[in-house]
Amino acid sequence: MIRTHYDPLPIPDRRHDWRAVTADYEPGAPVGYGATEQEAIDDLLDQLEDADELDAGETAHGDLIRLQLMRRDLQVEKERLTRERNDLTEIIDRLSNRIARIDEQLAVAGILTRAEGSA
Repeated sequence: MIRTHYDPLPIPDRRHDWRAVTADYEPGAPVGYGATEQEAIDDLLDQLEDADELDAGETAHGDLIRLQLMRRDLQVEKERLTRERNDLTEIIDRLSNRIARIDEQLAVAGILTRAEGSA
C-alpha cells in the first residue's frame, strides 16, 4: 500500500508538494515526490522498480507494488490510445465533410449535365 501526504513548502517550486511512501516506510527507504499526488506515486514506483525491490520474493507487499506498476503502465497506454482515437475521429470527421462537399458538387454537376443534354 502507498501512502501520500500533501505538504507544500513555502517556496514557489511546486515539484515537491506531494510525498509518497510505502506503508512499511522506514528512514532511508525510497520517497516519491511530485507536484501532484499521482506524480509522487509514479516517482515512488519508479524508484522501487529501479531499486529491484520487486525481486524480494513473493511477498504481499511485492505483489502489491507489481500490481500498482502494472496498473500505472496500463493507464498510460489507455490514455495514449484515447488520444490516438480522438485524433483519428477528428481526421475521419474532416474526411467525411470533404466527401459530403464533393457529393454536393457531383450532384450539381449531374443536374447541369442533364440540363445541357435536354437543351
